[in-house]
Amino acid sequence: MDGQREFPFEFSVVMAVYNVEPFLREAVDSLIAQNFGFEKIQLIMVDDGSTDGSGAICDEYAERYPDNVMVIHKENGGLSSARNVGVRASSGRYLNFFDPDDLLDNQVFSSVHDFFANHGHEVDVVSIPLMMFGAVRGPHPSNSKFSKGNRVIDLEVEWWSFQMSLASAFIKADIAKEYCFKEDLTMACAEDSKELIKIFIRNPKLGVVRQGKYRYRKRADSLVGSVKEKSLWYMPYLKDYCRWAIEYSIEQIGCVPKNVQYTIMYDLQWKLRQGRLPENMLTEEECCAYRAEINSILKYIDDDVVMHQKNIWMEHKAYILTNKHGRCPEKFWIDNRLLFAYQNIGRFSLENFPITLEFVTLTKENITIEGWIPHYLYLDTDSPDLIVKANGIEIVPELFDRPEKILFAEEEIVARKGFRFTVSFNNLERVCLRFYCKTIFGDVWIKRLRYGKYFAINDQLHSNYYWKDGRKLTGNKVQLNIVA
Repeated sequence: MDGQREFPFEFSVVMAVYNVEPFLREAVDSLIAQNFGFEKIQLIMVDDGSTDGSGAICDEYAERYPDNVMVIHKENGGLSSARNVGVRASSGRYLNFFDPDDLLDNQVFSSVHDFFANHGHEVDVVSIPLMMFGAVRGPHPSNSKFSKGNRVIDLEVEWWSFQMSLASAFIKADIAKEYCFKEDLTMACAEDSKELIKIFIRNPKLGVVRQGKYRYRKRADSLVGSVKEKSLWYMPYLKDYCRWAIEYSIEQIGCVPKNVQYTIMYDLQWKLRQGRLPENMLTEEECCAYRAEINSILKYIDDDVVMHQKNIWMEHKAYILTNKHGRCPEKFWIDNRLLFAYQNIGRFSLENFPITLEFVTLTKENITIEGWIPHYLYLDTDSPDLIVKANGIEIVPELFDRPEKILFAEEEIVARKGFRFTVSFNNLERVCLRFYCKTIFGDVWIKRLRYGKYFAINDQLHSNYYWKDGRKLTGNKVQLNIVA
């Protein structure tokens, strides 16, 4: 902890408030209930031109707690504008940006304060776990960094543990004011990551404290849910965040470190998964420029950073790497597996490319299954011939073209080849179905089955089965089983 200087408050909480009347009191009350002592926390409520009763609620708390609650009323200027105003008025040792529709466990500030007391000489930022509630419930995917307990993470080593949320972070105020919150932003999102990058470029260390949770309310009407309908989500976002992060990193330290690459790639996942764009959002020329800019940015992302992402399909990863390297990958046949790789980095296996099962008809005598298999034009290989093995006996499905494609921003990246086959049981009590691709090297067992929404079973439920005419169908990621 900074023991050389006195601060009026240990923490300043800057709360940007805009039309959150139904949630605001509950949020502030969770701050007041902190066992650290609310009197040591400065709450700055910036009413960003609310048109509901939020502003009056802010005034109510300022009147009740005049010594440590400040209210600033301003014209609407957006999240970053409100935060900038609040930061300039803050006088605490540490800064936090608690959102006015969320909640905090009551031990959060005491736990974070203790951690800074022990590790303040190492870190400028401390993070707590995010737990979602409301429209979506459960732990946030970023919580994996808390699995090893309270610690200091070196982001140059554990680059995937980057902090992207200001609301669940606590920052040394002097550092924040020196490096961040200098100007208003008009970004669609990612304001948090942009400010945190500035701090982590200076000091790539992150403290993590798992005592106490930040309760993040997922609302159906939240910004993230509608942002794809705004033009800022497209080229302006790439310029203001992704391209900025690359240029800022190179300017400051001469390269783009992997922790920054990870944040860029994490955000680009959602763009890569967006096959169709909203109608009339971009012209055909603008759409081409948008894809080209994303592919240009991806050239700064290392192969292992691409492969580490969990929210895009293997199809997208292969597409990214092929575009990045400007050529198709090398192929390797190892232990009955067909592998693709670039200089032995970014390796992926054909067995992990999915087959989708869509329809099934089950009778006492046979089973008929229909689905589709992707055709990866960018792997420089013929579309592998699909075969099915029923108790080891080979069956060749009927193949046919499918009109649907897997798209990225209106561009086809994967074609679909439909298939259909029937297996007769011939009085067998048990039948095991496995799916293979026949390649020039050998048969590859596909170990990633996807179940479409119209298929009789899925892989989301345990003990999931379908019963018809005295036959039970079960399945998992690697095979289907039918028993009498």
